Amino acid sequence: MSTTFGKVLDTCRNKCIPAEYGESELNTGEQCCIDRCVAKYVKANAFIGTNIERKGFNPNYSMPEYQKVNSMLAEAERKQK
Repeated sequence: MSTTFGKVLDTCRNKCIPAEYGESELNTGEQCCIDRCVAKYVKANAFIGTNIERKGFNPNYSMPEYQKVNSMLAEAERKQK
């Protein structure tokens, strides 16, 4: 969760707050931009979470690449024994 929160902070800060600023406080436009940016992330995260729960996401079936990497790791472990 902290990684997601950090990503949201970085993304919204880069989008909404200019690199060179002269004020110690956020102005109204920057505050609105950050509010909208964070709200979009929260809404998207909730939407994705709901769909994953509803569909019963299983990486073994939903992500063939995951299954391939898993089998490669299992094979490498067998060779080491």
